[in-house]
Formats: sequence, structure tokens, C-alpha cells
Amino acid sequence: MINDVLALLKSVDEKITNTVDSENIATELRETAAYSFHLKLKLHRYKNHSANAKQCSSAPPASLKHEAD
Repeated sequence: MINDVLALLKSVDEKITNTVDSENIATELRETAAYSFHLKLKLHRYKNHSANAKQCSSAPPASLKHEAD
């Protein structure tokens, strides 16, 4: 995912550097912001999934706890 971000930033930098039209620059920046938001959501979901997986693996299921008593 880091490589995706770096590639995106490099691409945007090249497009903005080679563009003189302010409307095109604004479009590139909006697209970059949208993609950045998409990556934040993806990272947030990954963190939640990872936290849930850790939580599930550290505690035995309630049914097993009950059987042990």
C-alpha cells in the first residue's frame, strides 16, 4: 500500500508540474484527495480486522469456557 501511495504522489507531482491549466491541477488534487480517503478507509478496515483477529485468538470461545467449568 505504501508503494501505491508513493506512485500516486509521483504521478500527481508530474502531472501538476507539466500542467499550466489551473482547472486541470484542481482536478488532479481532487482525485488525489479522493484516493487518499479511499486508502484511509482501507487502512482503517485493515486495522479493525487485525484487532478483531487478535482479540478472537487470545480468548477461547464462550462455549469452550463453559465446558471447562
